[in-house]
Amino acid sequence: MAFDGITIAALAKELRDNLTGGRIYKIAQPEGDELILTIKTQEGQKRLLISAGASLPLIYLTEGNKPSPMTAPGFCMLLRKHLQNGRITDITQPGLERILHIHIEHLNEMGDLCHKRLIVEIMGKHSNIIFVNDGDMIIDSIKHISGMISSVREVLPGRDYFIPMTQDKQNPLAVDFPAFQKVITVKNMPVYKALYSHFTGISPLISQEICYRAGIDGDSSTAYFTEAEDGSDGLEKLFEVFSFMMNQIKEGDFRPVIAYDKGAPTEYAAFPLTMYSQNLREIDSISHIFWVGVFLGGAYEYICSVFTEIVFGKVFWDYSAMPFNLGGRINLLYCFFWGLAAVVWIKGLYPKISRLVDAILRKTGRVLTVALAAFMALDICVSVLALIRYDTRASGKAAEYGWEQAVDEHFGDARMERIYPNAVQQ
Repeated sequence: MAFDGITIAALAKELRDNLTGGRIYKIAQPEGDELILTIKTQEGQKRLLISAGASLPLIYLTEGNKPSPMTAPGFCMLLRKHLQNGRITDITQPGLERILHIHIEHLNEMGDLCHKRLIVEIMGKHSNIIFVNDGDMIIDSIKHISGMISSVREVLPGRDYFIPMTQDKQNPLAVDFPAFQKVITVKNMPVYKALYSHFTGISPLISQEICYRAGIDGDSSTAYFTEAEDGSDGLEKLFEVFSFMMNQIKEGDFRPVIAYDKGAPTEYAAFPLTMYSQNLREIDSISHIFWVGVFLGGAYEYICSVFTEIVFGKVFWDYSAMPFNLGGRINLLYCFFWGLAAVVWIKGLYPKISRLVDAILRKTGRVLTVALAAFMALDICVSVLALIRYDTRASGKAAEYGWEQAVDEHFGDARMERIYPNAVQQ
């Protein structure tokens, strides 16, 4: 299980949605490397636990609390002095680093507005919680790192804060195809290893998932992209899947899941792991999907009913005889059917169809997309013309043009009544 940069990005969005605008009410340090911030928001009081423990660094919202020592440690007292009653203005992540910046504004002793940041580095044994001013100077940290401990970076009061660049990795959120092609093919190695070795914040698990979605064996060599006849298509498909996932991160479109094996959790990720689809459990509840389906399905059916009545002067369905209906356009029972359809689609059909779509090569996918779009456009046009003639024939107007005669020949009243048996003239 990897606490990678993508997981941190999902955390940043969740914390930003829950804590932005909240005021820091209490600050406690129950352990030497752990903080608990009590934050008052418009939705109520929330607690944020931050741990820089070497074995298990964590950051999460919790309803629980921990007893604090009688005498607060120096770092805790410093934070209370500067941040007590401070307002959280934003929570960000630099690139896809395993780092969170909690931006806080507060009033100093003179009543002037000041901006500071609490930086949480989730980096295994190198994890830390660092307090900096608006000029990136370190005020203090929960762990002091001197030059004797690290030759890469000192974390001490008065030093400038910077992210240690110990590995030559690129920001995956800003890479284009030429740069992607260059780093992936620069050296022969397994494809999944090339992904996590050259891009920040991507774990081996996510690398394998990207390869799986692209229909590529993650353990195969990157030499395939330069030596095989269809290698260039494979590389384009890999970049397409890679870019799609990066766009999801930029848009905050996360769907956390846990993979199970014989009832025990084995992996987690911020996106659906399609390679574990048979033993995958999304964290969002089915009830949430059901009620969203009820609302959206009912709204869609209502809008379609109003639209067809205004445009064609006909009502194609009428639920007035059913209980719990709204103007005869929708009813509660059929809205529940929309909810069930949403659950079946999201939980059952979509993962399988998504895998089939991901397996299609980019060029083939474009051709199929254009063909299906053209077919749908033609189908819509024919349906609209047939409905127009169905309506005008009812008013006694004879066909004048060639297209009207063609429609009348193929979509006469008998056929239209079979297709739309419930259509009622208004």
